Amino acid sequence: ARAIANALKKNSKLSVLILSDNGIGPDGATAIAEALMASTTPSDLNRSSTRAGDKGGRGVPAALKNRAKITTLNLADNCIGPVGAKAIATLLEMCGTLNNLDLHNTGLGNEGGLAIAVALEKNVTLTKLDLSHNDMGDEVGRALAVALEKNSTLQLLNLWGSNFSRLGWKRIAFVVASKGGELDVISGFEAWSQLLNEAHLATTYHTVPVTRFPLFFCGFS
Repeated sequence: ARAIANALKKNSKLSVLILSDNGIGPDGATAIAEALMASTTPSDLNRSSTRAGDKGGRGVPAALKNRAKITTLNLADNCIGPVGAKAIATLLEMCGTLNNLDLHNTGLGNEGGLAIAVALEKNVTLTKLDLSHNDMGDEVGRALAVALEKNSTLQLLNLWGSNFSRLGWKRIAFVVASKGGELDVISGFEAWSQLLNEAHLATTYHTVPVTRFPLFFCGFS
């Protein structure tokens, strides 16, 4: 990992860096993060399954905060936990080009999921976000519903494996329906299609303007 970090400091042309399925660990991840601080490349960073831990997750925002071209960040299958998630949330608020973030199976839990949801309210660049398999409950579901109402750029959100109740999924379904096809959510919830159909019907009923309303035979005098 340190050899890669040293090479990154000297490389000016790399556009994609894939470090997936390598057990570089927290120290290696930190070394690479520090090298990225001195580099203007790459624009796509894949660090999935690198055992970065929350220490490695914390190093990412500091490394990328001055990067003008980072567009894709993949931290899937790294147990960054709530601490690392809060650092990533900071990145969402300050990075002006990130449009694809993969946090699949990163141990976010409710605390980490809430941090990401709050950051999503203010983010104006992200188009794809993967939060699948992160053991998030209804508290996060409510926060995400609020965030999605305010966010105007997200197009795809993966929530597969989330522990939301039917009501939690229903809240999100209504937001998706109100977006009119601009947002797609991968749910995995068995009744998702039904909830989404009901939400579409409800939002259509409430938004169709009344142009004619016959009053014949209404008993008015």
